[in-house]
Amino acid sequence: MGRAIARWLLPWAVLAFGCGSGTELAGVLDDLRTVGEEVRKATGHQPVTVKVINERHLSIGMVNSRFASLPADVRRVSARSIAEVGYESYRSKSRKSLETVTVCFVVHRRYLLLFSYTNATDCQRFRPAELEAEAPSAAQPHGENASGR
Repeated sequence: MGRAIARWLLPWAVLAFGCGSGTELAGVLDDLRTVGEEVRKATGHQPVTVKVINERHLSIGMVNSRFASLPADVRRVSARSIAEVGYESYRSKSRKSLETVTVCFVVHRRYLLLFSYTNATDCQRFRPAELEAEAPSAAQPHGENASGR
C-alpha cells in the first residue's frame, strides 16, 4: 500500500517542485492543454501530444495521423502549419524563451496489451522567427528535419 501511494505521489511532487508553485503548474498544464485543443481543431486529428522541454522547446506529436502517409513535401507544409498553430496558441510567459517548435508524426502501436512500439523519427523543427514570418510558398523547403536529414 505504501509503495502504491509513493508511486502516485512522487510524480506530482516532482511536477510541483519543478514548476515552482501549484499555481504555476496549473498555468503550464493549461497552456499545454490549450495548444493541444487548438491543434486538434485546426487538423481535425486526435490524439495530439504536447510537451515543453526546459521552457525552450515546444513539441507537438501527431499520433497515428494521416499526415504520416503524405509525400515528404506536403508533410513539411503540414508540419509548418501545425507548428504555427501550436506556437500562436502557446501563451505561456516562457513563450519568449522558446528556441524551437517541433512537430513529429508519431506511429504508436500496442501488441498483446504488454508491448508498446513508438516511432517518432519523422520530425520537423522550426524556429519561432520562421513561424512569425510570412508563410512561404509550397515550393520552398520548410524548416529543418529534426533528425538532421
